[in-house]
Amino acid sequence: LVSIRFRTDRRMRMESSYTGHAEGAGILVDAERGLVLTDRHSAPQSLGDVEVTLAGVATVDAEVLFVHPLHNLVMLRCEPTAFGSLR
Repeated sequence: LVSIRFRTDRRMRMESSYTGHAEGAGILVDAERGLVLTDRHSAPQSLGDVEVTLAGVATVDAEVLFVHPLHNLVMLRCEPTAFGSLR
């Protein structure tokens, strides 16, 4: 389980948040490829900064890899080397 923090410029605010930021949780799906699965409330769009906190210890930057157009799913990608130190 990882923590996710999303921030964007207020001019690009999302339908669910008028402040331009969101927080939530996700699941580490593939540590070797740095893939994290979360919901669209945690990372609602690809225009913004995403940070993933691993085990409450290490915080790394992430990017939105895929937003499912119908379902509430988002795939994030982090630098895989960040997960290696936590094994």
